[in-house]
Amino acid sequence: MISEKNFNQDDLFIENQSHPPPQTSEIDDIPIGYLKFQGKRVEEGVLDGKTAGITLIGLDSSLRYFISSMNLELVAEEYEIPVRIEKGSWEINVLGLIAGGAIFVAASYAGGFVKKIGANDAGDLTSKDILRKSLIGVMWCIKISLHVGTVAKKTLDDLTGVKWKNGNSEIGIPNAEGRYLFVPVEYFNLFGHFPFDSFGQIAGFIENERELVLGVHDNSGNVEEVTVNNSQKGIFHKEEESEILFPELEHEQYIELKGHVTRGNESANSIGFRYNEHILTCYPTKGNIKEHKSKMFLNCEIIGKISREDRFGNYIEKYLKIYFDQLIPEESDNTHPDLFGFEMENK
Repeated sequence: MISEKNFNQDDLFIENQSHPPPQTSEIDDIPIGYLKFQGKRVEEGVLDGKTAGITLIGLDSSLRYFISSMNLELVAEEYEIPVRIEKGSWEINVLGLIAGGAIFVAASYAGGFVKKIGANDAGDLTSKDILRKSLIGVMWCIKISLHVGTVAKKTLDDLTGVKWKNGNSEIGIPNAEGRYLFVPVEYFNLFGHFPFDSFGQIAGFIENERELVLGVHDNSGNVEEVTVNNSQKGIFHKEEESEILFPELEHEQYIELKGHVTRGNESANSIGFRYNEHILTCYPTKGNIKEHKSKMFLNCEIIGKISREDRFGNYIEKYLKIYFDQLIPEESDNTHPDLFGFEMENK
């Protein structure tokens, strides 16, 4: 996982004529989708480091959410998602296998996730199938949010007047104007915990005459796109708050909070914990997060201590982390929506 603290020029190779990037032995650089900015404000050939880094991290987090939902055995595995940044544009192409050309990949990548799923360790799916499915999931989350005008309506209980079709495999969601958007149920059930905080950071770069576009190629070469413009930016991106996050939670305070586990990161030995619409980074006080793999994507109670220090021991009043002693599920993992095996209960 590339993060802000270790994102550097060694992790991001951008193609140019004078310094060609390293090549790999297994070449498959045909993209399955892309994320790009377009419009008059997009300057040809310019991709500043801050925008590139935050956009790549946000895309990585969004895709990992759907990848994790497909096979819980992969939640804590080390793997990287290869992308290629197109020269002279703000376009990031998502690849499906180890690729030649300009790729975004950590040094540990070649022996990890893609090699395993390329050998069909995830059933009959190739890595391209998994990444394409994940991109489609991100696209549906964007479409639903644009349709209802918010990211807050997250579950079936939050909606009224829904319709069903195709044997209850698609749910029709009404918006304020009474128009319906029909969404595959498998994606709607994952919309509720999509990491909109990460996608919102990408949306923060949208401006007048600079739109954000996500596109997905199908197996026939057709492309489907969804676009977010400046008037829609506020659905996903809120200006950074200046006040302290949860000021009632003081440094070194022992707490018991109820929320939802959104992700696991073995390399950082941390989990994401959604609490009051914020994702808090949490670390076990002992052991490895592999021990908590069965609690991924469940509502849980977390018991531990608040920390407002960074890894260098500096006090950061505005933000917080949790070092937890216990993570107690409030539900069984058999309610977890499987992207490939979801069975809907008729109501």
